[in-house]
Amino acid sequence: MRVMCENQFCVYWSENTCTLRKISLDAVGACTDCIHVEVPKDLLAQKRQELLSELREREARWGEEALGL
Repeated sequence: MRVMCENQFCVYWSENTCTLRKISLDAVGACTDCIHVEVPKDLLAQKRQELLSELREREARWGEEALGL
């Protein structure tokens, strides 16, 4: 049985699907088999800065395009 999963930080996650054949859920429906991937803090900080820079650049372009309308 395929189980849809949105937790991209679980080691069993692959393309929005759990790769386990069987899972267990707790009383509130959370998977008890989930194992979280550890992301080094320095890598996470670097990627956050890269994404923020990209978003700011996009926002600036949108502002320039809006002025040109």
